[in-house]
Amino acid sequence: MKKLSNAVIIAVIAALILATAVLALVGNGDFETGNFTNWAKSAFINNGFNASQGSGGSDLSVVVGPAAALSLSDANTGGVLKYPAYGSYSARINSALSYDGGGFGKNANTITQNITAVLNPGDNKAHVRFTYSAAMVNPVDNPHTAEEKPYFRVRAINTTNANDVLYDFSSYVGEPGKNWQTGVSFGSGGDFWQYLDWTYVDLASSDAHPVAAGDNIRLEITAAGCSLGGHPGYVYVDEVTDGDIAGPSINATGPTTGNAGSTITYTYTYKNGSASAATLNISITPPTNVTFTSDSDVNCSGTAPVACTFNNVAGGGTGSFTVTGNISGAAAGTTLAHGDYSIGATGFPTVGGQTVLTNIPAATLTLTASGPATVLPGGQYTYTFNYTTTAIANNAQVAFALPGHTTYVSNTGGYTCTPSSGVVTCGLGAISANGSFNVTVAVDKLKKVSTPLTLTSTAYSISATSVSAVNGLATVTANTLTPFTDVPAGHWALDYVQSVWAYGVPYGCATASPLTVYCPEQPITRGEMSIFIERSIHGGSFNPGTPAITFTDTTSHFARYWIEALKSDGVTSGCGAGTTFCPDAGITRVEMSVFLLRGQSWPASHTPPASTGKWPDVPATHWGVKWADELGTSGISSGCGGGNFCPNNAVLRSEMAVLIQKTFHMPLPTP
Repeated sequence: MKKLSNAVIIAVIAALILATAVLALVGNGDFETGNFTNWAKSAFINNGFNASQGSGGSDLSVVVGPAAALSLSDANTGGVLKYPAYGSYSARINSALSYDGGGFGKNANTITQNITAVLNPGDNKAHVRFTYSAAMVNPVDNPHTAEEKPYFRVRAINTTNANDVLYDFSSYVGEPGKNWQTGVSFGSGGDFWQYLDWTYVDLASSDAHPVAAGDNIRLEITAAGCSLGGHPGYVYVDEVTDGDIAGPSINATGPTTGNAGSTITYTYTYKNGSASAATLNISITPPTNVTFTSDSDVNCSGTAPVACTFNNVAGGGTGSFTVTGNISGAAAGTTLAHGDYSIGATGFPTVGGQTVLTNIPAATLTLTASGPATVLPGGQYTYTFNYTTTAIANNAQVAFALPGHTTYVSNTGGYTCTPSSGVVTCGLGAISANGSFNVTVAVDKLKKVSTPLTLTSTAYSISATSVSAVNGLATVTANTLTPFTDVPAGHWALDYVQSVWAYGVPYGCATASPLTVYCPEQPITRGEMSIFIERSIHGGSFNPGTPAITFTDTTSHFARYWIEALKSDGVTSGCGAGTTFCPDAGITRVEMSVFLLRGQSWPASHTPPASTGKWPDVPATHWGVKWADELGTSGISSGCGGGNFCPNNAVLRSEMAVLIQKTFHMPLPTP
């Protein structure tokens, strides 16, 4: 006979030990002894899920049965919940009396067992598998926080490894994603019982919480009434094991993160843990914000729910398949909770699986603006907004504060932009890809030359549902150019020329689009003057109409109707004998003082006050001395230099702009 080597002998012994260890399941995990043998029982007062346990409490936990599997029903669930789940017994931790009205307010019970860990040879991890169902009152009349509600909890603690908590599985009544269903009413208010049908959970050790074969693992199963004392809760438990449960089971896995607008795939692994072949029926309802579109198995059909039937699955047989769906845009910034799926077979409870949580982050948004380097007063300026998004963003909108001297005109992109109180808001709706659009603003004529038109990065932003406003990435600056080719930046009269131009006054000089030529050093004529004065009196949009011509020398002159309006307003009576106007003649400074002061006092007639002798070059005997004096004392004119008025000097168009602005108090340009 061939002699075995020491290595082979050791391997055989190890295999025998491992096989024995795999069979060393949780003692009385199916409670088929009809009692809590191998379990320690304790009670405490619930002060809140994360609060320290209060001393006291009463032992209300019992083993329910004997009865045929699924032959008993829980009245608080309207008879829907059936037990025992497997065999003849299940455990009920705590009871419906765990509230003030039942005599055991805030009562909580725990059952505990120490087991020696074994590692599953398939994945080399320690497992705890169990099925549970629960019945608890949801406090609707007096809403509670999640911390205060009735709850149940299963923990596994590695006491060999410094009390490392391997897994901590819990649920409070009504918790999203746990498929809580509505039972009967509770009391006379709006409170009601909710329940979870049988659910299968497989908790495994992990790299972060390793378990070695032989480690001592303490199992704790707890159920508690609410921490305020008015609402009971209890949990049924069956098939607590580190092996397989004695019936069909299903577990889903899925991604921990995903993106709104993308696809998601769940993988479902099922097993017939019974000794005999069985037909397995699976139902899968998509989680909120997911629409199922396809599955990978011919035995499945439908989408809401997906229904699968696997016929004659052998005892111990397993299988898996996938279901794929689309994540809606509404999921951005939420967590998908997929727990509404279950498996059932004749003679066994329909059990669900662990809830799969998938975080769907809110979109990350960016926004930057750009625009031309220069701008003209009285022109239009177009901003281009470019936005990016990492996922679907719902109700996205761009808002920007209008820079000074601008008003909203229009936008592109098919969006609706609305100005209000100096802020333009553009509703983009749901965006799933990067994009851009333009917004055009009008720049008013009083934007001061050589001061920048600026949209700072903090003056515009993008936001969406579940996404706080994010400021822009760049500041947009445009230099303001002069609107006149012959009145450059720095010209002494530029602000005054721009002021009267903004009011609509100037006339009589050539234009070259888009810039206006003002001819600042050209003397103004009497015909041009009539337009300046009339528009200053009546407004820049004034139209004199077509009155009858009374002056013999203006019948074909371009300013003939303006001249007649000036006469009608009492500002002029013509030149010479009054039958002519001399429209192309220049105007002296003293003559202009008369026109300005009469125009300023319109519609009343004006008589200047007595002379004050303000100007040394305008003697008291001069016919226009009172008009010249008043023009100076009123602050309209500061003279021509050296304290003089220069009454007979011609008035240049640049000087006319200053006189008009000061006479009629027209606003000057500002930054």
